[in-house]
Amino acid sequence: MKKNLIIGTVANYVWEDLEPFFVSYVRAGFENTDCVMFTYNISRRTLNKIRACGVKILPMSQKWISTAVNNYRWKLYDEFLNVYHDEYKFVLALDVRDSVFQSDIFKSFDEQPFLGLAIEDGDLTERINKEWIIEAHGKEIYGSIQNERIVCTGTIFGTCEEFRKFSQEMSKTIFSRPRKIIQEMVIDQAAGNVIAHYNKTFLDVIKFSDNISGSIMTIALTDPANIKLDANGNIFNGAGDLPAVIHQYDRKRLIVAMVKAKYCEPVTFKKKLIGKFDRLMRKPVKVINKLRRMLVTRS
Repeated sequence: MKKNLIIGTVANYVWEDLEPFFVSYVRAGFENTDCVMFTYNISRRTLNKIRACGVKILPMSQKWISTAVNNYRWKLYDEFLNVYHDEYKFVLALDVRDSVFQSDIFKSFDEQPFLGLAIEDGDLTERINKEWIIEAHGKEIYGSIQNERIVCTGTIFGTCEEFRKFSQEMSKTIFSRPRKIIQEMVIDQAAGNVIAHYNKTFLDVIKFSDNISGSIMTIALTDPANIKLDANGNIFNGAGDLPAVIHQYDRKRLIVAMVKAKYCEPVTFKKKLIGKFDRLMRKPVKVINKLRRMLVTRS
């Protein structure tokens, strides 16, 4: 029987950044599912806590140092699935630091091939998305898709084969851009929107998930008045159903407070001190890698 796969990248974070994600993953009660994380510059303390949640750790190659990790992750996913694609039925790739699970998302999937894309509240005239697309793909392509809804590449899901094809297309699109852009900018969001709305490569298999009725809520641009909550810290979509994944919760102060209260251990002086020390120890590697990227860009 094939398993399901949750896959992501964790670089330069400490446990306090990741606790809501992994604790909510455990509580969601996923069945027949592997959770695989590519990691870099993570302390032994944090790695041990992640492993204790039943997660498989794969060290990230040094190759990513000259590339923004959000761009390079699509090569990692592509390479991983080139080897293990026969083992998996469904795949979910998502941002780790700002996502939490409320249930097992795979239970809502059917057997038909599909690629799931979560869309945000807003269109591509939004300032940051506009800048990313113009910088990476030019004004002409942007002009042809500017009125489309925002596809969020922080949560991509689907049947394994369709996800694998998408990761290949993402990798090809991202790494066809100039080296300076790949190294200095996070352009996977631009690539995802160009693939979905301009290339229309997956038009026949795309299923969009929105904040009205979808299994994923992406709430950075959502009016707080449209986010429904209950006393147990659950978050509901516009239809009143419980979505499996909440993404970008850290953009809303009230949601952050609820998430921490629900999934994080109380912050003691000792825990706060350990977390600060752990974070401090990540900084030298981050500075060194930034200098390396600058040198590679100038060479």
